[in-house]
Amino acid sequence: MPLRAPRAAVLVGVVGLLLTSVVAPRADPAAAQVAGSRGGCTGRIALTFDDGPASGPTDQLLRILRDRGVPATFFMVGQRVVAAPRLTRAVERGGFLIANHSWAHVRMTTQTRSEVAASLRTTTRALRRVGTHPTGLMRPPYGALDAAARDGVRDAGLVPVLWNVDSRDWESGTASQIAARILAQLRPGANIVLQHDGVTRSPISIAAVPRVVRGARQRGYCFTALDERGRPGFPTPRVSVSVTDAAEGRHAVATIRLTRPPGRTTSVRVRTVSRTARIGQDVQRMTRRVGVPAGRLTVRVPIAVVRDGTDEPLERFAVRITRPRGLALGRDVAVGQVRDRNVPPLVRGADVTVPEPAADTVVPVTFTLARPSGRQIRFVLRTVAGSADGTDFVRTRQDVVLAPGGTSVELPVTVLADSLGEPDETFRVEVVRARNVRIGRPSTVTIAAPQP
Repeated sequence: MPLRAPRAAVLVGVVGLLLTSVVAPRADPAAAQVAGSRGGCTGRIALTFDDGPASGPTDQLLRILRDRGVPATFFMVGQRVVAAPRLTRAVERGGFLIANHSWAHVRMTTQTRSEVAASLRTTTRALRRVGTHPTGLMRPPYGALDAAARDGVRDAGLVPVLWNVDSRDWESGTASQIAARILAQLRPGANIVLQHDGVTRSPISIAAVPRVVRGARQRGYCFTALDERGRPGFPTPRVSVSVTDAAEGRHAVATIRLTRPPGRTTSVRVRTVSRTARIGQDVQRMTRRVGVPAGRLTVRVPIAVVRDGTDEPLERFAVRITRPRGLALGRDVAVGQVRDRNVPPLVRGADVTVPEPAADTVVPVTFTLARPSGRQIRFVLRTVAGSADGTDFVRTRQDVVLAPGGTSVELPVTVLADSLGEPDETFRVEVVRARNVRIGRPSTVTIAAPQP
């Protein structure tokens, strides 16, 4: 129940809050309804509801506000939050802002500074424990504040918010009369409306909301929530991006994350950017606007990673966010890694036949990869005696380095002249100590006996 204070006292309490206000972007469906010959607003209206959540009235209120695309701010009592955690979460998930209305709705002018701070801190903890993200706003029960209470509010790190349109819904009136009271008090500029979703007469007050929305829009007023300073507007959270690593053929996931609820649908442009991984070849090309629905703090965006059949080292790509709407940029670039899922290529030797030479002859022995690799490949080639031995060829050992994309290498082997009459002889060239490659068949070198 609000304080039965003179009208002027309430107005004085909110003058500082009403000096500046924020107009919502036109693209926001929960933002102000544009009216007037120049597309502006007669004034801004922030609907606020105290003393909840309460099963029944709060549920009905959420349906009314959602159906009409009207934002609102709910000042919740800590004890009721603990008693109705599901309903508390439903308020935030519906896209509405949640604020602090003390733990037990005790008049703060009867409390010490430390008692006020403790009541508010306990309520903030309760709101977080049930899974919501309360704003930094509070409303004192009955609108009652004195110097000690203001100090306690400041100690709790909160901003006090009063009102300048009093529905007096807790006191008397039908739904039509409550709506008429509200509409009669609206003025060009900023209007903070006080209603209740947690008192005995709340069902009657909630029934007045459709009439208020319809009447105010007909007069050209725009509906908004409260910004971080407690003025009619919308908070401006910071937005950041992160991205997971992914294996080829699967999906990386970029996460768009807000620091706090904005009370409206917001968006950023998301773009994938080449690093060592190439966009369009290794990673899905993406440039699109991604919306964060009202009531959400995160949105996940899958990004396809291509399996290209090439064995490769870790590759990197970036995700960048730009052009925020209703948000301020925080961490705007995240880097992800692409893990390869392809087996290394096979390296195989080609057989060679050389006639028994009359003079020492250099024979090229070729080793070829079954497919290109994206990695640097290292291996050692060496000759191994067979029926031909060290008197028939020069024993050779060579370190080989193939740059990414290379597919073959030649090892020059010297076959020695031999005047002896001998049958065909053979020796091998084989791969040893390989890195980033699988070892296939060796090369067999045949020294063919001269024809008679």
